[in-house]
Amino acid sequence: MKNSSVESSQELKRKLEEIEKLLHDENYKESLAEIRDFESCQQINRISSREVFQFYYLKSSVLRFLGSYDEALESGKKALSIIRHTDDNKRIAQAQHILGLIHISLGALKDAELEIRDALTGFRRSSDFKGMITALSKLAFIDSIRG
Repeated sequence: MKNSSVESSQELKRKLEEIEKLLHDENYKESLAEIRDFESCQQINRISSREVFQFYYLKSSVLRFLGSYDEALESGKKALSIIRHTDDNKRIAQAQHILGLIHISLGALKDAELEIRDALTGFRRSSDFKGMITALSKLAFIDSIRG
């Protein structure tokens, strides 16, 4: 029984990796279909909190690309609430960054700036230089929008 549970857990991890690859390959509609399937089967109740974070983070990213900003914001907030009280600075920063991007899309530049500044701090703490550069670039973008 336990072995079946381990296999099932590994299968769910592979499913999340597949969704992440689809997102990376810009197959947003297929990513969303996989996410909806994952949710409808209530598989999210069978994975660890870090994987639940990853699920909501991926869902938020896909929905942002598809223009479903309100639902993306809700998923991004869920992702952040799951990971916020851990010491995983990189994932916290990723959640804050996606929230910032969604706020930019919604035109809420003050909220976007706050989230991205917090993300920048998290990327610094985790020595994620690519994340730091991306966050700095988005802060510059916000300033250019403001004129």
